Amino acid sequence: MYNETMSRIYIEELHKITEPEIPALFGTFREAFSAYPKLDGVFPDPRDKALAVEMVVEFYGRFDMKFGAAYSLDSDISDGVVLVDSRNLIYSEENLAAAGGESERFCALARELGPAGVERWNAFFDELDRQEKLLDLPEEYIYVDFLAVDPRRQGEGRGRKLIEAVCRKAKEENLPVMLFTNGDDDVRFYENRGFEVAGITESAELGMKNVYMTYKKELSH
Repeated sequence: MYNETMSRIYIEELHKITEPEIPALFGTFREAFSAYPKLDGVFPDPRDKALAVEMVVEFYGRFDMKFGAAYSLDSDISDGVVLVDSRNLIYSEENLAAAGGESERFCALARELGPAGVERWNAFFDELDRQEKLLDLPEEYIYVDFLAVDPRRQGEGRGRKLIEAVCRKAKEENLPVMLFTNGDDDVRFYENRGFEVAGITESAELGMKNVYMTYKKELSH
């Protein structure tokens, strides 16, 4: 890991999530992402989809916490954003093992989902990774992998405050911010914060459409 990595994503004005707070953060993510429309085509059964969503949070969340950092507006952790320096976005077997992505909880969820469901889960994210490689994305950036607000606290401007703090940090570090989302409302939310569409990936077979967006206002070159 690069020594200066954490300085590029450390946001002093936000509450930094500590190890004991990870379960609360993941709980907020599970609640906020329960709809998770991009998995509708892969898991039409609500029970299977709920298991798949929790697997996403457990697997990628643990990787992000190992190689990045998570923040909330305050210690209530009714919202959260996870950031990773792009130089650490290397999903090697070694890094995944170090992050503990295939934790006891993840393995239990996978067993409940069953072999066919796990195969669909892997196929979805393999296709997502394959398509992402075809996009012309910035060479270095701050990656927003999760940003969510507990449904009971939505409408308070918490998501807006989180992403605006991230963008201020990005400008300080002279780095773009990159994320992907889906749904017209989400795209408009980020466009209203100054993000631009960088590319779109789609798969009719998997019922997937992801909009990649970047924030790079006022960056020097």
